[in-house]
Amino acid sequence: MLLLAALLLYFCVLEAVTRMGFAHVSHIQARIVAHYGQALQLQPTGSDASRTILLVGNSILVHGVDHDKLEGELAPDHVVELSVENTFYLDWYFGMRRLFSQGSRPAILVLCLSSQQLISPSTDGEYFAHYLMDRRDLVRVKREGQLDMTMASNLFFANLSSWLGSRSGIRNWLLGEIMPDIAQLTNYLPETAPPMPPDNIVLQQALPRLQAMQRLCEEHGTRFVFLIPPLREPDESSEAIQAAATHAGITVLFPYRQREFTASYFSDAIHLNERGASLFTEKFAPALHRMVSQN
Repeated sequence: MLLLAALLLYFCVLEAVTRMGFAHVSHIQARIVAHYGQALQLQPTGSDASRTILLVGNSILVHGVDHDKLEGELAPDHVVELSVENTFYLDWYFGMRRLFSQGSRPAILVLCLSSQQLISPSTDGEYFAHYLMDRRDLVRVKREGQLDMTMASNLFFANLSSWLGSRSGIRNWLLGEIMPDIAQLTNYLPETAPPMPPDNIVLQQALPRLQAMQRLCEEHGTRFVFLIPPLREPDESSEAIQAAATHAGITVLFPYRQREFTASYFSDAIHLNERGASLFTEKFAPALHRMVSQN
């Protein structure tokens, strides 16, 4: 009984400390929590009658946007960026279902993912389950993510517990505190993305997902835009996705030429450096502004 009581107390302390302290010590978590709160408040027009734009994505978006330049290009429209590292399409499809159910109503949703991330069956696991997934969607997440019962149960308990949902983020924060130069080390250990399937297979997987996201947005009075980011190794399937999606009535922004972003614009295999972020923002922000202004 003493052992069980000690374990219960231990887990209660972990839960309480995570709920009260994680966002205070981790600037990444603080950014996500703050921006999620801003996204929840979005309505089609702001108090000054400006349109509202919600820009969502992962670390590609975190490192790929010059925020001051973006706000200047899109003014007077109000932009909120909600970026969660290591997320994929399913994270954001179910994440937007939760945001919409909680009352978020941006005029425009811009989803920024690579083609690989668009067709991936992956999610950000326990972090996704706690911070982006609505518990009522667990069965759908299990089916769409091709999860076994063990993985699905992990998501269920992570949805309930801040500690379980945040522990991967806490590990990353601790690693960054212990080894502050870890980002420099990871540059020497580049990830190798799996090869993309042929274009016809990519389209079979990508187009239904884009259509599902567009239907979800339309159900809540939001316009959907898919933004394709540049990668160090050109994504040859991007043009096929753009053509097929445009033909299906989905707005796709691909505002640069293949191989226009050379290696000098990247800090690693997928993330733009400061110079690359400035150029990418110069490319897509005016294109988005024109698209918004014409409708």
